[in-house]
Amino acid sequence: MRRESRREDAIAVHGGVRDGKSQSRRRGKQQDGSVTPASAGPEDQSRVKATGPLQGTGHKNAFSETQIDGCAWDGYIDSRDLAIILELQKDGRQSDARISRQLGTSEVTIRKRISRLIGEGTIRVVAAPVPWMVGYCVDARIGLRVDLSRVKQILEQLVGMATVHFVALTAGRHNIMISVAFRSPHELSDFLANDLSTVPGIFRSDTFVTLETRKRQHDILQPVRKAAHRLRQKTARVSATGATPVRTTGKMIDRADCDIIVELQRDARQSDATLARKLALSEATVRRRIKRLIGDHVIEVVPAMLPAKVGYVTSAHIGLQVSPAMLDAVLGRLVEMPRVHTVVLTAGEFDILAWASFVSPSELSSFIRNDISSISGVLRTETMIDLDIKKMELGILPSQSATEASG
Repeated sequence: MRRESRREDAIAVHGGVRDGKSQSRRRGKQQDGSVTPASAGPEDQSRVKATGPLQGTGHKNAFSETQIDGCAWDGYIDSRDLAIILELQKDGRQSDARISRQLGTSEVTIRKRISRLIGEGTIRVVAAPVPWMVGYCVDARIGLRVDLSRVKQILEQLVGMATVHFVALTAGRHNIMISVAFRSPHELSDFLANDLSTVPGIFRSDTFVTLETRKRQHDILQPVRKAAHRLRQKTARVSATGATPVRTTGKMIDRADCDIIVELQRDARQSDATLARKLALSEATVRRRIKRLIGDHVIEVVPAMLPAKVGYVTSAHIGLQVSPAMLDAVLGRLVEMPRVHTVVLTAGEFDILAWASFVSPSELSSFIRNDISSISGVLRTETMIDLDIKKMELGILPSQSATEASG
């Protein structure tokens, strides 16, 4: 028995994803409830519906019985794809051979599956720079009220703007939510006055400037058993770098670093040898520089994906007004929540803006009613649900200011 499913997919662009349509995929439903593409070969026939706890690396076969919080991925990707994505979330540049050893399957299988995941637009493995580490010291979320009769044209214009990294059609007070990054407050002011103001059909904009980033998590999928531990590690890392362009090496990144980052944003899984040939550097130099960029938290190599591509079909920005005395406590609680991917302290109407993803609208409702409402100090919340994410880029190109010190 076969069924045809067609979904809006995303096309990876510049380290992120943009709206588009993928080819429909045929799936056959098995007796155990799992789904298998009609074209699957023998090695693909072992796709199963995963329900048990995550087996750690080093097990004979880490594909089986893998559980993700909410099991959102089931029916979108299979358990083998899931296990591969989890490995790429740990280290996006680890080799096919290493992943095959970790998961107990052949290197050919790993290579084919990663190629398919990328080709279908499910993921794209990219370098995601920390904005303030590559010269972008000012970032903001901007909510827009627009003329709905012109919404398509407005979205197209926003998607085409290089300084806009996130564009979503939203439900709530704002019709559209965007995210931008700049080198200075003056550049943000110039964008509002000279770029955004020229887009026909925008009635009003509300700007929420980021004062401090408490959480910036790209791991959409998280194993239940390890989610809390990995979350604490990532939170500590973000807090250590802070929300200002502090560099642990004591110097700015140079032009060679920027060239490497740009290439890794195109394809973070290309080999050191390939990068060396493209950039006219030695392989050892490329390897050393990438290790330093990752170690100094300038970049993180991750599989970029839209939440909806892996089953989290409801994502939302949540604005919170908080009692000043409870601000740090509220930030701490939000940071610990696995489904919350971004937590920022903002200037503007809201004290905090969070971005989170959920299996369904009802799960979001439960999150607001039960989780958010249980946090002491929260005075008011406002939820802006993403109806359609048109652009989500992790790859922010290094700015000129990031290399000025090194000439």
